Amino acid sequence: MSTLVSSPHPVGSFEHLVAHHGTYPWESTVRTPVGVVRVWVPTEQDADEITLAFHARGYGSGTPQVVVDVGSRAGVSTAYFLSRSTTSRVHVWEPSASHLEVLERNVAPFADRCTIHPLGLAHVSGEGREVEGIGDALRGVLRSEHHIDLLRIGVLETHDCLLDAIPDDVLPDVRDIAYRVPHGVRHLHPDGIDVEHHWRLAG
Repeated sequence: MSTLVSSPHPVGSFEHLVAHHGTYPWESTVRTPVGVVRVWVPTEQDADEITLAFHARGYGSGTPQVVVDVGSRAGVSTAYFLSRSTTSRVHVWEPSASHLEVLERNVAPFADRCTIHPLGLAHVSGEGREVEGIGDALRGVLRSEHHIDLLRIGVLETHDCLLDAIPDDVLPDVRDIAYRVPHGVRHLHPDGIDVEHHWRLAG
């Protein structure tokens, strides 16, 4: 089982990710292409993201160089993308102050390659609110990066609205879109292929 193979401490990983009997917060350790990475996991919901990203490879097994991560919560997905190679760069949007504190801890080893935006994303930018329109956000990234290998949308409640609001002139520069669905992730590729990846290992 990949959970046990990729975990330096398989007993703790089994308790939290397979048996679902672990307590939280919990520090997960995972083997990655850049070495062993420690990820602080505040809740079982964040542990599910450990399973999806690091063990079930729900975001694929490639090495995207430029990632936009929307709604990263504790930064589990962000840490995953940053650990794919020593040159991967992530632009992450997360509005929750409590999540941001943990996110910053989890991406600290990669801080020079991670840009954190303490904002929520919506279909348009808000006036006087800590909200940025997804079109404005993506255009801002593209001004420095020229393309986006992967756009991840981790907010289940608003992904349809965000997807619909991506401007037509931006879409050609986004090579892959992955958005969370219950117990999995769905990929939208430029060629029109829609792939859903279910990942829960137990329970």
